[in-house]
Amino acid sequence: MNLTSLTGPHLITLQTRFADRDAAIHALADRLDQAGKLHDKAAFLAAVMAREAQGPTALGEGLAVPHGKCDAVREAAFAVATLSEELGWEGIDGPEPVNLIFMLAIPTDQAGSCNPPPRMKNRELVKTSGKWRDKLRNSGACGVMRLSQAV
Repeated sequence: MNLTSLTGPHLITLQTRFADRDAAIHALADRLDQAGKLHDKAAFLAAVMAREAQGPTALGEGLAVPHGKCDAVREAAFAVATLSEELGWEGIDGPEPVNLIFMLAIPTDQAGSCNPPPRMKNRELVKTSGKWRDKLRNSGACGVMRLSQAV
């Protein structure tokens, strides 16, 4: 899958700071909405927050992947934020420091088709993608786009 079709420089925020997890979620949802990826931002946010309530979306190694799968999404997309200050986010083993956020927006009818390959699930995805995380954290928007073409 060519990830550049799912994101763009306008969906990437570099070295930013958020007051808390909810502020980060709202800011990335704003980016998706402004890019025309959502039919209904409020409904998308409700889906993301419902998913957050089901279980942690911090995957370790500084990465959080909040996501919403719902009819409020016009087309599959993701927004990215690298953080200048770590942010506390609920993980499997309790609160974790996060400095890289990928917010996924997935239409209901595409749920399942936008998942990583079975061999690249959860913590394995995080562990095997360490070099990509480090490059993303230290890269500008153009660098993020070049990296997404390589995945």
